[in-house]
Amino acid sequence: MGGTYFPPDDKYGRPGFKTVLRKVKEAWETKRDALERTRNLVIEQLTDALSAKASFQDLPNDLADVCVDQCVEKLASSYDPKFGGFGSAPKFPRPVEDYIMLYRFRKLMKAGKESEAHNIKKMVTHTLDCMARGGVHDHIGGGFHRYSVDESWHVPHFEKMLYDQGQIVNVYLDTFLITGDEYYSTVARDILDYLRRDMIGKEGEIFSAEDADSAEYEGAPRKKEGAFYVWTSKEIEDALEENAELFKNHYYVKSSGNCDLSPMSDPHNEFNCKNVLIERKPASLMASKSGKSLDEYSQILGASRQKLFDIRSKRPRPHLDDKPVEYLEVAEKAANFIKDYDGAEPSGNSVAAINLIRLSSILDAAKSTGYKRNVEHLLAVFETRLRQLSIALPLMCCAADMLSVPSRKQVVLVGEKGSAEFQDMVAATFSSYDPNRTVIQIDPRNTEEMEFWDSNNTNIAQMARSSPPGNQTVAHVCQDFKCSPPVTSPEALRELLNKTVAAASSAA
Repeated sequence: MGGTYFPPDDKYGRPGFKTVLRKVKEAWETKRDALERTRNLVIEQLTDALSAKASFQDLPNDLADVCVDQCVEKLASSYDPKFGGFGSAPKFPRPVEDYIMLYRFRKLMKAGKESEAHNIKKMVTHTLDCMARGGVHDHIGGGFHRYSVDESWHVPHFEKMLYDQGQIVNVYLDTFLITGDEYYSTVARDILDYLRRDMIGKEGEIFSAEDADSAEYEGAPRKKEGAFYVWTSKEIEDALEENAELFKNHYYVKSSGNCDLSPMSDPHNEFNCKNVLIERKPASLMASKSGKSLDEYSQILGASRQKLFDIRSKRPRPHLDDKPVEYLEVAEKAANFIKDYDGAEPSGNSVAAINLIRLSSILDAAKSTGYKRNVEHLLAVFETRLRQLSIALPLMCCAADMLSVPSRKQVVLVGEKGSAEFQDMVAATFSSYDPNRTVIQIDPRNTEEMEFWDSNNTNIAQMARSSPPGNQTVAHVCQDFKCSPPVTSPEALRELLNKTVAAASSAA
């Protein structure tokens, strides 16, 4: 028996955690032989699956295209054109699904299939827009809640998970790089501000989660889901005074409560007269309706959110899972539980495959081949699943495609890492979206760094030594076993990176 969340008590048609424990106890006492037979059968099948491809020769050439295309097609067929997202309620932010869609977008653009590419991009941007405007996004304090119980991303399960925030940030930043729309970078900053403020301790320890439940007031006899986050209309009117009406219109706040957008939003009337903030229309449209400029309108909203943040900060907070976990303990747990599917968290196998591919791209040929061979072994174990159930492994599909790329693009930056010039070149390097790019940063005056490159890739070490002396930062862009002439300005580097993309597109 398994699940991602069980409420304390039975509700919403779901068993509470106490009920689950009783059922497990009853099953163990009355059906132990059947459970043990099932366990043994599962272990046998897993053993067979893992050993079936242990002595493979080579991966089929078509595996990457088949699994990426199939996964994207399955996701596209489940896309919700009204509210975004893939699948029906409850809706979880699943960044790995957006990741493979963006990955496919870039492949299609390189192949000159712009119409198909833009259709895929629109699915991702619409999904991210609806998520950011919805109640699953904490408009007052930043960050994203665990999932939405309804189809419109409105009423969430209010728990906040660390692993969600990190993945969601990356998707919004990738989308910003693709679109150039600062809305997506603003959402990413909002998440990062939340993490820095609430999820990092004074000693630098990182916390894993904030609970969904909290007390409505100090000394309350019981906690309620979302009590920290929801608002009555009167609370907003008292706090914002002359700006209350504008704010209420923007965030769909009503005296009767606003959890009425779907029958699934609040089936048991737990949020009667309560409001979960949601932006049903873009700020630009609402500003126009109010007769204000977008800048003035946005400033009013920002000041209003800050007032509500200050008020909310005085409420009893949800429990913070603030137990600092030693990194070795984390590594041990990860080694003992490496999942074989991409869900709310990406599969450990998928992440390992991509990291091995990235690592192989910075090392010399002998070491690189060994790491790639490890990825081939891993993918061979999952080949049947990648072909038959690719939608369960979107990140591993990307790994299979990355492995099929003959030569990843390398950007080698040589210079003084702490200098403004070096950081400007780093920013230029990451000013475009390219999942098949490896960035290497070297300071040739750092003895330890140079020893590493002398041992692991003499070509990179030679690049560093051949760069002109002084504080000037030099960038080399290499692909297909050849490097462009070095460049020394962010503008020239951006132009060079754009040229390599254009060249790939025209060649296709």
